[in-house]
Amino acid sequence: MSFNWPDIPFSGTEVDAFVAEYKALAQAIYDEYENYNVNLNKVKLPFRHGEDVRIFLEYGLEYAAFIVKQRSGNSGPGGNFDLSGSPLTKTNLPPTPPNTGPSADPGAMEECFQNNMNGNTPPGSPNEDPDNGTPNPNQPPPVDETGDNSKNNPPPGENPPPPCPPFFAGYQETEAAQTGDCLAIVLSTFWSGFANIFTGGRITYLIKLTFKLVERYIKGIGGTYTLSNLHTEINSSAGVWMREDIISALNKQKYPVAADLSATDKANYGMDPNGNAYVLNGVIAPGFKNSLGNFTVITDGTEDTLTFPPGTPGALEGRTVLRENGLTSISQIKQVRDDYGFNDYGFTNTRSYGNGDMPGDPIPDDQVRSGTEFPDDNTSPCEAASYTDQRGNSGDPKWNYFDPAAYIRYIIAANHGIGKVEPGLYVPAECRGRPFAIHFDWR
Repeated sequence: MSFNWPDIPFSGTEVDAFVAEYKALAQAIYDEYENYNVNLNKVKLPFRHGEDVRIFLEYGLEYAAFIVKQRSGNSGPGGNFDLSGSPLTKTNLPPTPPNTGPSADPGAMEECFQNNMNGNTPPGSPNEDPDNGTPNPNQPPPVDETGDNSKNNPPPGENPPPPCPPFFAGYQETEAAQTGDCLAIVLSTFWSGFANIFTGGRITYLIKLTFKLVERYIKGIGGTYTLSNLHTEINSSAGVWMREDIISALNKQKYPVAADLSATDKANYGMDPNGNAYVLNGVIAPGFKNSLGNFTVITDGTEDTLTFPPGTPGALEGRTVLRENGLTSISQIKQVRDDYGFNDYGFTNTRSYGNGDMPGDPIPDDQVRSGTEFPDDNTSPCEAASYTDQRGNSGDPKWNYFDPAAYIRYIIAANHGIGKVEPGLYVPAECRGRPFAIHFDWR
């Protein structure tokens, strides 16, 4: 979208030269947003939307030119520090006593300067003074530049970011801005609408779940996706169907090995001391591959298993595996635990695997980090999303124009923004991707 520059009601050599340079600079700034060269991870609100920046620059031109006119010493409109030459029309000016202006009262100027230097607050309502240091309840909290965002970020699940703007209400902004956040709005709307095509019946419930999980990530809701969410958003029978499909998938998986967990690990998972934990390989179950991927399944321990005796070659000595068709009842499935994120071209998270910090437990924002396809501060979304087998041994990203998934990867990566985000530096924002926990509990 091009600029809609206002008419400048005053002119002069200095003003004309300034206006030309201002417009050139403004266009260069806007082009950076359009070409995704702005690292949105390091840009403060309200400058994360290219469309907003364009509007700010348009409004700023007339006022900046007015200041140049004042400083140039020219006569005519806008000169002589006459407020009637302000970009604000005289009818819109607030009522002022005669001779009001920056040089009208030297004593007032000195008092104002001293108050500023000493940090004194003039009389009046604190929230009406933008410089008095009192937080404005209508503004977001400042970001701590030291990287410690603990006091800025609420605990997961508490006070999540506001819902993304409805598609039609924000359509023109979305169409014009083309920033990562706006692409997120488009994507979340697309995903939400696409999910509604599916009824969430026995055949399509995992497809609908796939879209709902991506939508939750894109909107930055965070928290934990539970059985209640599954039953409300997908189908009241989805929990039963999922356990049936888990049994089918694990029974088909070739001797899934139970995790070698200590008593402390089992307690941290909240599982029975005799229970087992398996990682279900989502590749062998297409519905799980696209929705949950690989995830942890916890049983009550009553399934048919085999424990390899001492002296067994390889790494299987003493390990427990599930026999073929070893699971027979959905009641044996007690928990599903997973962390939802994008380990490569989006945001993911780290875990300490301590008490309260196992997969499926709420994810603190200070654990969120970039995926592996964002190796440095300058990695662009296109570079992160375009990894394919075409890369070969060169290590250079290649874009596969015939791969539909590449375009979805790109939208997820664009939502992430430019550059690598280390643990502790992630700041949640409206429509910014946010990993979340998944915990289905049938205990």
